[in-house]
Amino acid sequence: MPDRKLASWIAGFLEYTEGIQSPIIHRRWAAVTTVAGAMERKVWLRSQGENIYPNVYVFLVGPPGTGKTRALMACWRLWNTLEGYHVAEISLTKAALIDRLAAAKRTIYTGPIEDYNALLIAAPELGALLPTYDSDFMNTLTHLYDGHLYTERRRSAKEEFAPILRPNINLAACTTPGFLTSAMPASAWNEGFLSRVCIAYSGEISVKPFDLGETATHSDVPLHDALVHDLHKISERVGKVGWTERAIRLAEDYNKREFDLWTEQGIPLLPKPTHPRLMHYTTRRPVHFLKLCMICAVDRGAENIDVLDVMSALDLMLELEKAMPDVFTAMTSGGDSQVITDTLHWVMTENVRAKDEGVPMHLVHEYLAVRAPATHVTRIFELMVKAKMIRVIEVPGGYVVKTKPS
Repeated sequence: MPDRKLASWIAGFLEYTEGIQSPIIHRRWAAVTTVAGAMERKVWLRSQGENIYPNVYVFLVGPPGTGKTRALMACWRLWNTLEGYHVAEISLTKAALIDRLAAAKRTIYTGPIEDYNALLIAAPELGALLPTYDSDFMNTLTHLYDGHLYTERRRSAKEEFAPILRPNINLAACTTPGFLTSAMPASAWNEGFLSRVCIAYSGEISVKPFDLGETATHSDVPLHDALVHDLHKISERVGKVGWTERAIRLAEDYNKREFDLWTEQGIPLLPKPTHPRLMHYTTRRPVHFLKLCMICAVDRGAENIDVLDVMSALDLMLELEKAMPDVFTAMTSGGDSQVITDTLHWVMTENVRAKDEGVPMHLVHEYLAVRAPATHVTRIFELMVKAKMIRVIEVPGGYVVKTKPS
């Protein structure tokens, strides 16, 4: 794509937001959503005789204080620089969503003039969009995701509802594991909506010190201007995205293996998620992959999807799917802070039973392993040691853990 200032828009976004308190997975997927939103229905690829559009549904999930909202609001602000685009309100009922989408008319020129309806939704709190489980609302979002004709009949309407021929929605929302627990019953994971959602989870809470002056992030005007400039260039892209021959061969090979990737040494690289609640997500992995290939190609201004874009799409899936199962552990554990509280109490109780001889360290790790995501166990243990909540003492035959001074 000519006249681009950045080699990669997503990389530029990560650099621009580096100073904010937000995990990199949240910032990266906020960037992915921003690019997808700029593309709307104007860019597509063909698969199985149909157009695949790059729109995405993304949930940024983490405990309170992780910085989810800050990443999302950077996306929201950049969306609002796009002239003629329609950015929705934070809180919408199903009826309001449809009315807003019906009013969000857009036009592209692909030879003949083509009208469509596109809406960008950035919800800092998922609860503002879906305060309770609403199967009808979620089914509507499921239908709109695929971009097919939408019709409905309203009993109280004085005028007949005009069909939305070509809908397009990009959705990003922030939420906590606790809200998913309370708002999403187990049955919701067997429905179509959540299989279409990319869940970017992080339990990382990295508190950054106060900066009472201008931070590099906010004062880097050239980088901000470059992001705005290139996002506008992305928004001008119209047409079908093609593939290079080598990218086709690579993508087809991965698809045959259902993206269940392993290294030559037999180490899992991108194994298919096996958590029961992700069963329906796994059936949609090829579609997620195709969308990401498109986004990665447009991100760097390429005309066609090449091997680099295929690998970048796989990296995004790897980052996402590696953390997704941890969401369900966090949903049942109440987050890291609750795990720390429970572990501290358990160690104190066990230490009393051991007559202050300490709790074997492997038992503490086992206790943590069933209450926290596997990727968090070591970090939580080390945090408790650094915070002097617990002490590790070497004894004959190993190590024990105590909570109070000798």
